[in-house]
This record gives sequence, structure tokens and C-alpha cells, in this order.
Amino acid sequence: MKKFILYIFLVLIGLSCQRPNTTIHGRIYDECSKAPLGNESVELWTGEKGTNRSEKVETQTTWPDGSFYFHVHASFLDNNYWVQCVGTSSDYIKKRTDKQVFLLKSDQSAISYLDLKVRNITPFDSNDSIFIDAVRPNSSLPTYHLQFHFKGFSIDTLRRITVNGCPPKIVNLNWTVTKNNITTSFSNSTVCTNGAVSEFLINY
Repeated sequence: MKKFILYIFLVLIGLSCQRPNTTIHGRIYDECSKAPLGNESVELWTGEKGTNRSEKVETQTTWPDGSFYFHVHASFLDNNYWVQCVGTSSDYIKKRTDKQVFLLKSDQSAISYLDLKVRNITPFDSNDSIFIDAVRPNSSLPTYHLQFHFKGFSIDTLRRITVNGCPPKIVNLNWTVTKNNITTSFSNSTVCTNGAVSEFLINY
């Protein structure tokens, strides 16, 4: 009887030392429509993202409402962890943050491109210059500026700009032209065709 009581006591101590399981959960939404996405593959990783110390723990498929649930031992949270939707550069979270994750998935096939053509058609001298600033307000980085600077009297060039994010695929362009020490500013916007290559020509 004493041995049995001692056994029960040791079992209870062992159970009390175990840390309970916890759940990392969330949903996947379409980036543009915000509709939940079912039947998507979601991965749970541990370690620092982008290093050789990261390790995939589990892969799941989302439910029809876009939800997923990873049940892990609480000690897992002692390490950094992150969640991603397979095939996208989704957001991720680390330990000691909210264990609820919302991932946005974009349609990679719908990425648009803008071919920006720049030509100096009225050259003055080799000091002619143009400075172009492009912003994509509906992209994943709406305040990121793409900037181009060209100098010389024989400029005839093309720069392709990737336009991701949600329609309308807008690119706001601002440019300044300097000729004969006189600087003039211009601005315009263009809407790119979804999933196609559009063009915008600047003659100066």
C-alpha cells in the first residue's frame, strides 16, 4: 500500500511538472478581397526566420473558413516561431506575441508591370538631367519610392517596375527636368492592367 501511495505521489509530481499544450491559431485571407481561404497549406516553423537554425515543425491545410490550429507543447514557445502560407512571403510572428495569426495571400499571377520609357527628345547639352520618383500606393509597400536619375543629351531608356498589391494597380509618377539650368516639375498617374505589362512614356 505504501508503495502504491508513493507511486501515485510520484506520478502527480511528474504531471505537475509538465507544461500544458498551447494553440497557435489563425486564418488566411485573400489580400485583396479579404475573403477567408480554405484548403491552403500552412507551415509552422521554429527558430529565426531566414537562418539555417530554423526548422519546420508541422504543415496543415486550412479549413473552409481559412482557419488553422497548431497544438504544441508550451515549452515550444521558449523558441522563436513563425507561421507562413506555403508559396508566399506571408507575415510571421515570434514568441511572446499574440498566438493568433492572420496571413494575407496575394495572387502572384496577377502581378503587373509598368515599362517606364524615358527619352530626351529636345536635348540642350550633356548636363540635361531628369529625376523620376515612382510610388505604388496600393502595393504591399505603399510608401516605398522607386527613384531613377538620368543625365545626358542622348537618353533613350526603359525601366520595368513591378506593380503588386490589389487593383487598381496605380503608379504615381513625379519627375523634374533640368535643362540650361532651368528645372521644371511634372506629375502624372497611370493605372496598370492587372496581370499584364503597361507602358508610360516620358518625353522631355
